[in-house]
Amino acid sequence: MEPAVGNARRCVSEHSATFTGRLVVAGVLAWEIGRPVKEDCSPIAGRPGWTASISQPPVPMSSKPSPSPAFMLLFRNAGPATHAHLTADEQTSLMQQWNAWYDRLAAEGKVEHGRPLALAGRVVSMNQGRIIDGPYAETKEAVGGYFFLRVADLDEAVAIARECPGLPLGLEVEVRPVAEVSPVLEGVHGRPPRAE
Repeated sequence: MEPAVGNARRCVSEHSATFTGRLVVAGVLAWEIGRPVKEDCSPIAGRPGWTASISQPPVPMSSKPSPSPAFMLLFRNAGPATHAHLTADEQTSLMQQWNAWYDRLAAEGKVEHGRPLALAGRVVSMNQGRIIDGPYAETKEAVGGYFFLRVADLDEAVAIARECPGLPLGLEVEVRPVAEVSPVLEGVHGRPPRAE
């Protein structure tokens, strides 16, 4: 590596301002990610007259408004025991209510996706230093599915949860904001869904 490039990288890493873009030293790409950048990185020691040019890519203009906050509705206590007493007609009616509820929210642009969860599964945990991959134990509070909402705020998400057709049967709806950054591990960031 040319000394000027190494010195430019040191110059880049010694300042607290944040920059995302490209750092080019005498035509050599030295940096191309979000890093701290010193405002004046010229001249770069190592070669007389060499300077670092710092260029930030243009921010594309977007006509799209920023997305509304995201919330997860988790449907708990949704195992077979909760539905066992229903007649065939009651089950059909309940299915229609669930589908109509979801379809209305989708038409209003408030739900992005939702899925039921299978009853079978595995639980992975650690016990005395050993990784355990054991059978999924059905519990009263089993999560039966989820909705991923985009709505104005927590109050609106809770109002939607109150409409859940399963509430009279004993289902519980947990409403959780989806965070961009983990509240306990600040270096863990959310990722966008994979493009299809």
